[in-house]
Amino acid sequence: YNLFDKTVQFLKSLGNADGLNAVITECHPKQALELVDIGSAEIAIIRYRVEYQDYFTEQVAKRELTMHHLWNERYAPVVSARSKLASLDKVDKAMLKEFTEISHRDSFSLTQQGDVRRIYTVDRMAQMQLLRDNPDIYLWCEQLPEGLLSDYNLKQLSCETSGNQYRNDLIYKPQYAISQIEQQYIRTM
Repeated sequence: YNLFDKTVQFLKSLGNADGLNAVITECHPKQALELVDIGSAEIAIIRYRVEYQDYFTEQVAKRELTMHHLWNERYAPVVSARSKLASLDKVDKAMLKEFTEISHRDSFSLTQQGDVRRIYTVDRMAQMQLLRDNPDIYLWCEQLPEGLLSDYNLKQLSCETSGNQYRNDLIYKPQYAISQIEQQYIRTM
């Protein structure tokens, strides 16, 4: 959400800039690596859990791409302001067990995993509407902009747990000459 919000603000700042030709695609970081590798995209920002850093560093090297670290962020649960958790500022992971998780994944399991209930969707609008309309659902995500939380009547909670730290890295081919507009975009990020 923050990455897209920053992208929207950047594009807005350009006005009607000549030479602007942007394609925005949200996909799995493995797919983003492939798109840059085969030349279907010039640059990509990939987000992945920090424990997968060695894997992505290896994949970037294998494809002879360049990777620059942009920033890290911690994921936290988001709930409807009508949720019984919304009165709390901080929760622990065990408190989330009685709620249904929205899983931002494009792969899913049809077999029940213990007592975990999940709704799988990578559609950001569907996620926001599900959160807004159902007080018994939560989503792990990066720190959301205050305006988005307000627009959808949501609250982001603090939750200290392992596995919720993410990296954001810029990927491109080393021989690719990054354009002036792309350089501005990278500085904005």
